[in-house]
Amino acid sequence: MKAFVFSEELDLLNELVAGATQLAGEGAEVTAIALSDVAFEVKGATKVLSVELPADAPVDAVAPSIALAVEEAQPVFVLIGATRIGHSIAARVAAKLGTSAIVDAKAVEMVDGAPQVLHMLFGGAALRNDVATGPVSVITLPAAMYEPLGAASGSVEAINWVEPAAKVVKKGTRKKEASSKDVTTEKVVVCGGAGLKSRDDLAMIEDLANKLDGVTGCTRPLTEGADALFSGEPYIGCSGVYVRPDLYIGVGVSGQTQHTVGFEDAKVTVAINSDKNASIFRYSDYGIVGDFRAVVPALASLIG
Repeated sequence: MKAFVFSEELDLLNELVAGATQLAGEGAEVTAIALSDVAFEVKGATKVLSVELPADAPVDAVAPSIALAVEEAQPVFVLIGATRIGHSIAARVAAKLGTSAIVDAKAVEMVDGAPQVLHMLFGGAALRNDVATGPVSVITLPAAMYEPLGAASGSVEAINWVEPAAKVVKKGTRKKEASSKDVTTEKVVVCGGAGLKSRDDLAMIEDLANKLDGVTGCTRPLTEGADALFSGEPYIGCSGVYVRPDLYIGVGVSGQTQHTVGFEDAKVTVAINSDKNASIFRYSDYGIVGDFRAVVPALASLIG
């Protein structure tokens, strides 16, 4: 069975190779399409197709190149990383192939030779199993669903760049400030919600996260506006990133569905909120009703 995978993020690309290999089963032929600068770092693919972006092209302009490679090979499915760029690419590839893009998969299994995808609808308010009706399934998957393979990939082959019909020119780039840790892969996540109002509040949860050898995350409101506390960080939720830590601690998080779908696969969830009726408690294994400005330092002191 043939499968294709793509992500602009190398770690996620390697996870997708593992996922495609598992889904396709014995005799799987998994082709990874990779940006040229990381093509030789892909693990476990049968073959790697390397595509070099022009200096003035944004990453999602790789979509026509992916679509052409898929048309020529006719795989059963294409897995694309569920990043913001990945969602844009998946939509364009599916449209070019005349098929469906099934996004934000929670689980994928093969049924009668085709992928059946459990994915979210209505901002995470519902789940549904779908099968693409077109000739190939295009599916986006988030990080941490599969463990990367250790084996080296097979041959690396350069493919021609296909310029999009509607050209977008990149005039420049500006690197975001970000934490040295990746919120999608850490075992402990301490997440700040709209209850956080100041840098002092942020420093408080960062201290707790550091003592737990974890990382801080946030909900969407903390990334917006001129005074955003997390202006350089991705937020957790259906339009942000998904996390699967061993421990998630929500601090001042109300518990809107758009956020809770981003951490619902955590092994243990703890909520700290002064409102005993906050929705977050419905999703938590443990809850502390109280002012986080008193609770968080007390927890941190217990840890040492």
